[in-house]
Amino acid sequence: MGAALALRAAADDPAAVASLVLFAPAGLPLTKTLARGFGSFARELASGRFPFRVALEGALEIVRAPRAALRVGSDVRQLDLREAMEQVRRAGIPTTVVSALSDTMVTPAAARRMAELTGGRLVELPAVGGHLWMFGDWSRFRGVLAAAATPAQTRATSTASK
Repeated sequence: MGAALALRAAADDPAAVASLVLFAPAGLPLTKTLARGFGSFARELASGRFPFRVALEGALEIVRAPRAALRVGSDVRQLDLREAMEQVRRAGIPTTVVSALSDTMVTPAAARRMAELTGGRLVELPAVGGHLWMFGDWSRFRGVLAAAATPAQTRATSTASK
């Protein structure tokens, strides 16, 4: 949801945003069912890639308010920020969309479409572990983030100096 919030904020106030780096971004309707999504999450959890304590805290929140959780899940699945992506493109905000080729939640095709709509650059990672790969490989995440952010910062700096 961080990418969706960042896109919306950038569309609402483009002057306040120097660049965007979006990892496995929500923003287009998802095709994966909630049941399949839960199954994928269970596998991520069992593999140790996602912190068990964080998952337990989330599960407790779902138990406390199951209808609200289902509503949020449904809303995320239907999220369509194409208009915001177009606004980001028109504003010229440098954008990098990072996609794992093994992601079945935000598919590589959806990430490619988001890069097109934002006018951004696409970084496709080899099969690194699905939608939540970054939780199991923080050093790779830092490296990808640093590499993705560098060109945008350079463009922002060169634009500001003109």
